[in-house]
Amino acid sequence: MSHDQNFKNLILDYLREALEIFAADEATMINASARIWVLPRFHLAEMFNTERVVPVVVFLRDGAVPDRLELGGDRHTYLSFRYLACHLPRLDWQQYRDSQNLTARLNLPNMHYAHAMRGLFELEPDPEKQIKYIDFIDIYTALAPDELERYCEQYSEDVKKMSSFAERHLEKGRQEGMQQGMQQGEARVLLRQMERKFGTVSVEIRQRINQADEELLLEWSERILTANSPEEVLH
Repeated sequence: MSHDQNFKNLILDYLREALEIFAADEATMINASARIWVLPRFHLAEMFNTERVVPVVVFLRDGAVPDRLELGGDRHTYLSFRYLACHLPRLDWQQYRDSQNLTARLNLPNMHYAHAMRGLFELEPDPEKQIKYIDFIDIYTALAPDELERYCEQYSEDVKKMSSFAERHLEKGRQEGMQQGMQQGEARVLLRQMERKFGTVSVEIRQRINQADEELLLEWSERILTANSPEEVLH
């Protein structure tokens, strides 16, 4: 996944938190009831009747960069604008180490501080998003082997928690996948039995069978032995 996509996901999931760290001056001008839009194309500005645009560039690496973007041809500059720059490596990680802003905590590795996992588990209760942003943290931590060893020693409890959490949800996913596969297999068997006994099965009955749970499929599979019609099987 590209850096652009990583940060697009982060902004879509935690828009206000992202504004507070990536465009702090602008964030103070937005009240709690304001509607915030991410406008990827200029014509959307017309759609939402707004002329307020704040370009923000997030830099993952330090170094000198221009404060203006100018694009054009040989004769003219056709696009020229300034932008807010957020240089993550220049931010003081100590200022954000215990922040209640989850976007800031997830970006601690980009501030040269690897300890971001605790913020994820403290501030994000949704297990699906926890799994999603474990990967985000892993990508941007990018520790060398010796650094990873020191990290595991220093933050052993967090590492154990992360590993246990990931294993638990991976196992849950495997079990759900196996159960879904078994359910689909039982549905196919029942449909084949009904077609052989009754001929063509209606779309409505086919949908009911495909959407049925494992217990109901088992009940119908037993009932087909004595039923005289598809409707009687599903009754």
